[in-house]
Amino acid sequence: GLTEFDGRRESWLRLVHPDDVSTTQARLQEAVEQKTSFSTEFRIVLPSGEIRWLTNFAYVECDRSGEAAAVVG
Repeated sequence: GLTEFDGRRESWLRLVHPDDVSTTQARLQEAVEQKTSFSTEFRIVLPSGEIRWLTNFAYVECDRSGEAAAVVG
């Protein structure tokens, strides 16, 4: 559930509704590869089983060498 999120991509993706995981992960990967910002909508499943829609706005932060280092959103 939401209390299990620790900021890592794997933990975040576990919250995403199973039907939305592949699209959400593809948008994230595309942004990392292009080192750009992105937005996406997806459902999450709360510990109670309730489903909620979220809109995510994020950007890729690069390190000094220009490589993607983090996604902030």
